Amino acid sequence: MGTATPTEGPLLTSPHNPVVRAARALQTPHGRRKARACLIEGRRLVEEALRQGASIERCFYVEAVMDGGLREALRRAGVPLHPVTEPVLRSLAETATPQGLVAVVRRRFWSLDEVLEVPEPFLLILDGVQEPGNVGTLLRAAWAAGADGAIFLPGTADPYQGKAIRASAGALFRLRHTWHGDPGDLAEDLARRGVQLWVGEAAGGEPPHRVDLRGPTALVLGSEARGASAAIRARAQALTIPMVGGVDSLNVAMAGAMLLYERCRQRGFLPPSGPR
Repeated sequence: MGTATPTEGPLLTSPHNPVVRAARALQTPHGRRKARACLIEGRRLVEEALRQGASIERCFYVEAVMDGGLREALRRAGVPLHPVTEPVLRSLAETATPQGLVAVVRRRFWSLDEVLEVPEPFLLILDGVQEPGNVGTLLRAAWAAGADGAIFLPGTADPYQGKAIRASAGALFRLRHTWHGDPGDLAEDLARRGVQLWVGEAAGGEPPHRVDLRGPTALVLGSEARGASAAIRARAQALTIPMVGGVDSLNVAMAGAMLLYERCRQRGFLPPSGPR
């Protein structure tokens, strides 16, 4: 191991070390809410967090995965580095085959006004999407389709849960996002701001290619089992993806990606409408 620097500590060998215990608490929803932080795993997510200017509070690693370039990037960002043994790393990782690198990242919070501060907002709203993998996949699709932000309504899985973060492939650090406690109030607020509200439905809605999605738009995707809340359905126009072959529904992440890209197609694949 190289010589320790002011941001690099000694080798941690016990999972009961107070710094390790505090990080491991972030594996629970309560721990993440209390500390306003989360865990990310693997080099790709750590590098993406660095690129997007996320606040990385500390990084645990096994020496075999830490090369000079990554170490220097973390040092320049002022991130405290903690070399650990394999058992300690496994106690922090949530995956079956840890990649040797776990970081603590402070959660970022935006207001609704900040999410909407673009000329023609294009938003993803998740209303009770309960599967973390679907939440992360939808955030990834939203970023790829040029969305400006995401809003999470009650019942939606925590986007800072490990599975959701991994499925987002770093989109959580790129896409402005916020939480809202009342679907009806949110729908009314968006209507006052001139944002057209569309909700994905398994049946009964308009085919997405036959409606105009080019203006300020918010796409709502609801619970995999029950769909969107009644308050949203009462205020939104429904979209239904045409299907053949006896299929009556799609996975919410697959359907959401298709609807997001239909808006993107109608806009001619224009870049996002505002700074990130």
